[in-house]
This record gives sequence, structure tokens and C-alpha cells, in this order.
Amino acid sequence: MKTIKIFIATLMLTLTLSIMPTHALSKSNALKIARKALPSQGYLIKSEHKKGIWDFTFKNKNRKIEWEVEVSESAKMALKLEMERKQYEGGRRYKISSAKAKSNVLKKFKNITVTKVRKTRDDGLIYRVSFKHKKYTATADVNAQTGKVQGYTKNFFATKTTSAIISKDKAVSIAKKRIPNANLRKVKLEVEKGTLVYEVELIKGRIEYEVTINAKTGKIIEVDID
Repeated sequence: MKTIKIFIATLMLTLTLSIMPTHALSKSNALKIARKALPSQGYLIKSEHKKGIWDFTFKNKNRKIEWEVEVSESAKMALKLEMERKQYEGGRRYKISSAKAKSNVLKKFKNITVTKVRKTRDDGLIYRVSFKHKKYTATADVNAQTGKVQGYTKNFFATKTTSAIISKDKAVSIAKKRIPNANLRKVKLEVEKGTLVYEVELIKGRIEYEVTINAKTGKIIEVDID
């Protein structure tokens, strides 16, 4: 009887382990990657896993700033970093110029190129400044009254895994083979649901195509027609 109980217990443990979710990137390793993306020390307050993405939320020491970092399992890298101040708010009026908003962003982020500055509303009046860096593209929200950067979002390029994927030229060749005699408009490397993909935009006559290609295998995932 004792032997049967031990056998049943072992079987149940085996079944439990077999149905437990397994991740290509452990939480501890994903957390290390997330911490490296932070601009300063952050204290973890929440973590979540969904569709190949680890999502971590941190706060700074005085709990006035919150960061959210997305980490891809397959790419094993940070995809996105979002920062927002606890007292996030826009201004009541446009007291500073767009040039001043641009200048404040250039001071806060090093080695960047500002690509666009526009007025908008988000809990008040703000300037939304778009910029790029060799490692990421980003937008920052600047309070139109105080000039303070209230929040920002960085989208990181897949720089660490490019040696393991097909080239952009190869991706374009695959896309053009599917859509013969089409002209290239744009190609970019993205991460969708934790998978590195090339999005190749083509135009043929008046029809636009977006061909999504798995960046590791070269397999076409989908073709959208507009």
C-alpha cells in the first residue's frame, strides 16, 4: 500500500511539472536584462509574463518615478522602456517654445537626433518630442509650461541578435519574390509577440503590401494588402 501511495505521489508530481509553463528566458535572467535598461536604480514592484514577453514595473527610491520594461524571451533583450512621473501633468498654457522643449530633451538624452516636435494634450498641454539614438527610437513628453520632461518611451533596436538573423537585403529579396516587380518603400526590424521579424513595405502600381518575415528563419508570416 505504501509503495502504491509513493507511486501515485510521484506520478502526480511528474504530471504537475509537465503542465507547468516553461519559458525560453527565466524570470531572473529577464529581470537582469530589465535592470540594465533602467537609467538608475529601481525597485521591482510588479512582474508579468504574457505571449513571450516579460513585463517588469519599477519605482525609484522616493517612489516619484515609475519605469516599465518589456523584455523579449526569444530575442533576450529589452524591447521597450517607459518612464512616467507620479505627478504627471501637462501645462495650462504654452509658456515655453518648441525650440526650448527640444533643447531640454537634448540636454536630458545624450547622442540623440530630434526628428519631430509637436503640440498635443495629455493631462494638460505638452510638447511631444520624437528622437532617435543608435540603439533606440523614442518620444518624450515635455510640460509646455514648466519645460520638465514628464515621461518618455524608448523602443530599442534588436542589436544583440542581428548576427543570428537574415540580412535586410535577404528579407527584401524574399518579399520581392512573393510580390514580383514591386518597389521597396521601407524595411524595418521589429519584435512581434517576442519574435524578431522584418516588416517589408512594397508598392506595385497603386497597391501597397506589407510582408512580415521571420528574421531568423526567413519564412513569410503574413502579407497585408492595402
